[in-house]
Amino acid sequence: MWSESLLTPLKADHMKRAIALGIISLLVSACRPNKSIEPGVNSGKPVINEILTASKTLEGALLKYPDGKAEMRLYRVEIPVGGKIPLHKHPAPMMVYVQGVNSGSLRNTRVMSDGSEIKNIFKPGQAFLKGVDTPHYSENVGDKPTILWVTVTSAEDMPTTIFLD
Repeated sequence: MWSESLLTPLKADHMKRAIALGIISLLVSACRPNKSIEPGVNSGKPVINEILTASKTLEGALLKYPDGKAEMRLYRVEIPVGGKIPLHKHPAPMMVYVQGVNSGSLRNTRVMSDGSEIKNIFKPGQAFLKGVDTPHYSENVGDKPTILWVTVTSAEDMPTTIFLD
């Protein structure tokens, strides 16, 4: 075993740095997602899957956060078979995830200023970034309840949803 007293101060410093880098490397490799793990395999290691990264909304607009004191919100929304969330808009951007298991599909219909409609269907396991102030309605087009997980990047006292007549 090496003793620091046997090493020159410069070599001792290099040894400490090498050991520290080795420990950091081990920690980083242990935290890195292991892409070789199959779903359902019990390896004892956490599996992290990125679902969505986006800087543009469905409308193609760049993501913009609202003014005010920042507030994050998380909602679980369940739309029954054949159910519909009527025409509405949101004053803050939101990320929507259609639950990957035991969920139906979602049809999101955006109503444009000229009255035309743009429809998107999101299947279980898919996600999207919803922008602000675009009127839209959402429907369950599956054969089981559609379950959505919605994260809203809002501001204190700002409503999440504004229903339109």
